Amino acid sequence: MVDPDRIHVVMRFADGFLSAEDTIARHREVLEKHDAVWIGKLGKRLGEKWIKIANEQVSEGSTTYLFLVQKEGTEYVAHRCRVLQMSTSVPPDEENLIPKYYEENGIRRQVSFWIKLGSLTKVKKGGFPTANSATDLSDAFFRSFDICFPPLSLLGL
Repeated sequence: MVDPDRIHVVMRFADGFLSAEDTIARHREVLEKHDAVWIGKLGKRLGEKWIKIANEQVSEGSTTYLFLVQKEGTEYVAHRCRVLQMSTSVPPDEENLIPKYYEENGIRRQVSFWIKLGSLTKVKKGGFPTANSATDLSDAFFRSFDICFPPLSLLGL
């Protein structure tokens, strides 16, 4: 359940290196093996203020989510991921939690910030109820992204 009093991160990704399925599968492989995985955000990063707020929520025990959204054909597909930590760098002892394609495709140096995930679950349309409305946030996800982006933004759900 999404806590309506907390912030959550929405990241739309368009992957020119792998298909959306492959990107998710590669992260899921690491997650299943190690119970955690780091996902990198290319380009503009999330501001320090928001990284700090999200990390404080996590340390207080509040479930904080990253919603990964990808257009596949004419449809949008979303995954809800439980955030364990956000950082501008990955600790040296956690390098094994980064899927190998970041290095293999030479994109690691383009990563501006990292999110450590503890779960990664595909969300069906209708899976984003809002706290104060009878509407479903997924309707907005699947119709229009201008409410949530440029490419990474925070939503108070």
